Amino acid sequence: MRAAIFTTSSLMLLHSCLTWVRWIFLVVALLVLSCAQVMAENHFTQSEVRIAGPGELKAFATALFTEFNKTNHQAALNFKSVQRTREAAFALLSNRDMVMVWGKVDPSLLGRQQGRWQAVQPVADIIGAQAISIIVHQRNRLKTLSKEQLQSLFSPRARKWSEFGGQKKTIHKHGLSRADPISLMFHDRVLPPTRCGFIMRHRTSKDVIAAITTDPYAVGYIDSSTQVPASLRTVPLNSPLAKIGKSLAVKPNAQSIRDGKYFLSRALVLYTNPQALKAAHQFAEFIRSEDGQTLTRLHGMMPSYRDTNSSSVVSTFDTLYGPDLKRVQATKQTDDDLTLGRQLLQAVNGLKLEPSLVERMCETAFELAQNARTGQVLAFQSAGTLAAKHPERRVRSHMMRFDIYYAGYRVSQQTIDADRAITSLINVAEQLTVEKKFSEAQDIWAQALDIAQKAGSWHIKMLTDRESAFEARALTVKTYAQLSKQIIGNPQNKVLRHRMLMLLLTGLDDPVHAADYLDATTSESMRIHVPLAAEAIKHIDATAALSLAEWYVQLARDSDLGAAELMRKRARKYYTRFLELHQQEDDLRTRANLGLLKMGGKLPQIKKQRRKSSKRRQHHPRLSLAKGQLVTDAVLADFIASNASLSVLTPKQIGSSTHLTHLDSFTHLQQLRVLHLNDAGKIVNLQPLTRLPKLQELKLSNLAVQDTAPLSRLSLLTTLELTESSTISAVPFINGMKNLSSLSLRGCTQLRNLNALTTGPRLKQLSLARCTDIIDLSPLGTHKDSLTHLNLSHLGQINEVRMLASLRKLRHLDLSHTKLEPGDLEWLKRQLPACRILQ
Repeated sequence: MRAAIFTTSSLMLLHSCLTWVRWIFLVVALLVLSCAQVMAENHFTQSEVRIAGPGELKAFATALFTEFNKTNHQAALNFKSVQRTREAAFALLSNRDMVMVWGKVDPSLLGRQQGRWQAVQPVADIIGAQAISIIVHQRNRLKTLSKEQLQSLFSPRARKWSEFGGQKKTIHKHGLSRADPISLMFHDRVLPPTRCGFIMRHRTSKDVIAAITTDPYAVGYIDSSTQVPASLRTVPLNSPLAKIGKSLAVKPNAQSIRDGKYFLSRALVLYTNPQALKAAHQFAEFIRSEDGQTLTRLHGMMPSYRDTNSSSVVSTFDTLYGPDLKRVQATKQTDDDLTLGRQLLQAVNGLKLEPSLVERMCETAFELAQNARTGQVLAFQSAGTLAAKHPERRVRSHMMRFDIYYAGYRVSQQTIDADRAITSLINVAEQLTVEKKFSEAQDIWAQALDIAQKAGSWHIKMLTDRESAFEARALTVKTYAQLSKQIIGNPQNKVLRHRMLMLLLTGLDDPVHAADYLDATTSESMRIHVPLAAEAIKHIDATAALSLAEWYVQLARDSDLGAAELMRKRARKYYTRFLELHQQEDDLRTRANLGLLKMGGKLPQIKKQRRKSSKRRQHHPRLSLAKGQLVTDAVLADFIASNASLSVLTPKQIGSSTHLTHLDSFTHLQQLRVLHLNDAGKIVNLQPLTRLPKLQELKLSNLAVQDTAPLSRLSLLTTLELTESSTISAVPFINGMKNLSSLSLRGCTQLRNLNALTTGPRLKQLSLARCTDIIDLSPLGTHKDSLTHLNLSHLGQINEVRMLASLRKLRHLDLSHTKLEPGDLEWLKRQLPACRILQ
């Protein structure tokens, strides 16, 4: 019995000891893991950049870091997700190089760590921003909104536009889905979802725009980074910083967000520890660069340019002009605004200032000029000064000009003002393309097309033709982002590497980074030309320039429309470089000249001075007449007898030919090549023209002779114009003109039969304008491989143009004043994309 009790007690004691040992082991294990985690937290390589920020920004930071490493850096990213600004600040104070937070860190939130934060003095940069735009239809009368009015507008109580100064129509409200970050900000700053009225929810900002475009009684909120078409407009918001009695309406832009004047926004601030590694400072520099700002735009945020973010620039400007700016803004007069604006531009032109300060002063002068009715001249001067003193801001300069022109168009509704605004947007899109900001260029191009269609501008054809090129380049940027993620997961995949090589080379026109994807499997041509293209063009010699030009021509043929434009532009640069270096007139220079012209470039002048020609300009004698004397057959015969060596005879020399009846005297002009008679209505016989052995160009107007058969014997003729004739009904005489390339029958109202065109010479230019009896155009199909210019204006009976689609060489087509359906014209434009059609 005692043995059993002892055994039981021993087992219980052993079990208790094992339990304690187990707990002690567990505690030790936890301590070891914690120490290991702490050691891992504090241990990092010298090339690792440690960032803290909200989890939603991790993808953005990763994309930035991927591009950063392409600029000859080999750093690693260590991103720690935090939920609050306070936690991010603590992370910077512990072991992080930098933090990304929405809005600036208020030291008072750090409690005891406030003094430590101020002692560290981290460098703060606004690298981007999210903002909300309130948009309405152009027909809407709503001008500005305060925060209280905006809350009232989206509340359930707001039913009619009459409550806001409009018509008695129902308000239709549109917005984004509740989970969208823009919606979360809107409901946080304006009204919670539970206190809002009914809002039609959409997936994207473009869907909101599409809904409001067709509804003049709608209002909605969108992401401010989305381009607003000309049919809509953004409603400015009254700044909460405005003084009592003074309305300061602002729109979402980098300046108003940075100054805190636009309350529907939040800035993305990057704090960098001054004691961080060199790689962290280089990464911060990259984020503030143009490439970093481009990525900011692609991730749905408004860029905030580097130079204007500098606190030193802001403090310098505020110190110098802050009091003056507040003084002029406090008055209702605009004269003092213009005076201050002129002082700013005078200082910019007279002193050597930092580019960032130049931009701030020019922008301020522009805003002051925009507030005054008579400030247009000062506004243009501000835009021009910014472009001259700060060339990197050419895009902003062109946008300033657009703002001026478009404001004028909205007042005048004249096409000439719209054309000027469109031209400014075209310049912006071209410059953005040069800077490889393809998505922004597409948005600007779409805006220009929208204005052109609204104003009926002549730019519509050109804008429509090139719209697909801008769309293709914008799509390339998205494809590049997707391909980059795939390559990160499989860096040795040959197929992915080749796709990335071609995408960088043609789609993004970036041979520098394309060279990183060359390997032994790449073609020899690629291995030769890509490294050459990566070099600066000023370092390329003549041989390499010609080789690169012809190589890029081949790439343009094999590329889509968007990339082909970039490749042709590259080819033009290399052709021009070769012609500048190779001044000798030989086969190579001829080859380069032809290639440059084919790519749409202009031939550069030869630097060597050409010898002056010893030949004088040929003088064509003129017929001198007494007052009241007419040009008769006898008078013209005397003139020809005295000038038998004439090669050119035009109305400038002999005047009106109204009174001529015979052409016999012309047979003495054996050297005649060009003959123009402006009124041949009384001439009875064309037979003498057959005895002019060198005649190449003949122009006769108002011809009334019935027998036109002698014209068929003019075999050397290249240009023939028989205009305003009332007797020509067919053109069989062209069958004998083997060299004829240009034919004009303008105003031949009896012309009906064009069958001779099927057997005659192949024409390059043909004019049938005002030939009102023509119905059948099928004979023109014979000239599908030669005809480049065709004039069919004022042909009222034509209603079928599908045959014209076979004329693939056509470059200019005049269909003005014809009764054609819009659908037929649109179809024809699609079939002949390279042809300019006048309608």
